[in-house]
Amino acid sequence: MFINEGSFIPESIERAMVPGYKPSYYRNPHLCDAMVQLDMIDTIAMGIPKIFKMQRDRYFPLPTYDLDDPNRVIVSIYGKSINESYSRILYARPDLELGVVYLLDRVQKGEEVSAEQAAKLHEMGLVEGRWPQLTITSDLAIKTNGRAEYVRSKGLNDEACKQLILQMLRDTGPARRSEILAMLGDLLPAQMTKAQKERKVSNLLSDLKSDKLIENNQSGRGAVWRIS
Repeated sequence: MFINEGSFIPESIERAMVPGYKPSYYRNPHLCDAMVQLDMIDTIAMGIPKIFKMQRDRYFPLPTYDLDDPNRVIVSIYGKSINESYSRILYARPDLELGVVYLLDRVQKGEEVSAEQAAKLHEMGLVEGRWPQLTITSDLAIKTNGRAEYVRSKGLNDEACKQLILQMLRDTGPARRSEILAMLGDLLPAQMTKAQKERKVSNLLSDLKSDKLIENNQSGRGAVWRIS
């Protein structure tokens, strides 16, 4: 939670997220100019859409802004999911506009959305229930292209992949990263490129090593991994 004294210049989150929005003034122009010179400030747009996008890309709730006090801004940034259905939708629908994600985030937090906004979410098959009592749909597989296609596009989660790696090393003995990648390849999200899958497997191996579950004999592509 971050607390900053002073009013919220954009006045509303919706206004701050409008593409191309720039405030008409800065509270401290001298500090602003100094930060521009040090490349410490985004000179094209506000940072609010940027942090919203970062949270969306992590499938986490969007920041919550408390603007009840006109002379103080309080923002809470989440480090974990609070609604599995919300995170699942973000994973399966990376094409969703940030404005739609913002509405979904309000629904998962029990915050109010307008009847028109609710109708839009209903039309997209993202929520269930009658307005204003909405819930995020948990039956995403039926509302997209079928369960098999949904599972294929989503891929296995990290924990499942780690268990498969451990099982492989127990059953077949030490293996190189390329062999582990070949085993996991079709089980990772279908939209991933080969390079992304390689990085994903490297990260999984690194996590397992940090947990002292596996070890390797050397670093680099020639490493052979085995159960610790």
